[in-house]
Amino acid sequence: QDIGLTDDGTAIPFHWETGARGELERYTNLGKIRHRFKHTTVPQNVSFQLGKRKDAGRPTFGTAHTIDLDAAAGSIKRTGHRTSAEHFCMRYSGDASAEVIYDGCAIYGGKSGRR
Repeated sequence: QDIGLTDDGTAIPFHWETGARGELERYTNLGKIRHRFKHTTVPQNVSFQLGKRKDAGRPTFGTAHTIDLDAAAGSIKRTGHRTSAEHFCMRYSGDASAEVIYDGCAIYGGKSGRR
């Protein structure tokens, strides 16, 4: 397998979005998210934004949080939110100069009733 870390010396831009699934998918008070990435041996940042929406429609994304994947930055990659919504989604993006491997996340929060 060939892995290119740059495009002619320039970092490679990336992004992906995914919905939050499972018990906390609907009507939730979300507290924090623990992001699981494979650590890198060089500095590599990933930008994370939490998206919220009601019913059908496009999500509204909040302020970006920076996650440092460098092993020297520590092992826990967590973002705090304290927010609620009917549906959540997540957007990750950045410019890769190291291989970015995402292993999922753990979402912490509790269900709330519909009002």
